Formats: sequence, C-alpha cells, structure tokens
Amino acid sequence: MVLLIDILITSLISLSIAALGIFIYKTEDVELVAGYNEQKFKGDKAKFAKNNGLFCIALAILLFLTPFLKHLQMVFVNSITLIMIMLFIILVLYTSKQHK
Repeated sequence: MVLLIDILITSLISLSIAALGIFIYKTEDVELVAGYNEQKFKGDKAKFAKNNGLFCIALAILLFLTPFLKHLQMVFVNSITLIMIMLFIILVLYTSKQHK
C-alpha cells in the first residue's frame, strides 16, 4: 500500500513538472522560469527556454524513478542516488555553460 501511495504521489508531481518542461520547451515561454528578467538577460532566449525545458523534463524523469529505486537493495540505493545526483549536477553545469 505504501509503495502504491509513493508511486502515485511522485507520478503526479513528476507529471506536472514534465508538463511544465514540455510547455517551456515547445512554446519557448521563458516567463515561467523563476528568476528570469528580460532586461538583465543577455543571450539566446530560445536556447535558454529549450535548455530549461529539458532540465524540467530530466528532473521529472529522475523524480518518477525514485520510488522504484527505493525498493532495491540498500547497497544499490546509495550508489543509484549518487549517480542520479551526479547526472543532475552535470545537467546543471551543461545548461549554465550554454548561457555564457
């Protein structure tokens, strides 16, 4: 029962984050990105929107996988969590590099 509740909650949250990411990616509406200021931003607005949309989609996928990975052996959970955090950091560094 607990597994079903975990899967349901994370699925709903990850679905909403993925929908937001797809919307930002398709429409290139960067006004939805927190902290975006059009006067201070210097760069390609379309590329910024696409990278942030992909970032939201990747975050949603990682969030969706967490309840399934939680029920593996404890040895694997620590290493999988570490790998997920490293992939997330690489994604953040890649998107920040694209905007310089």
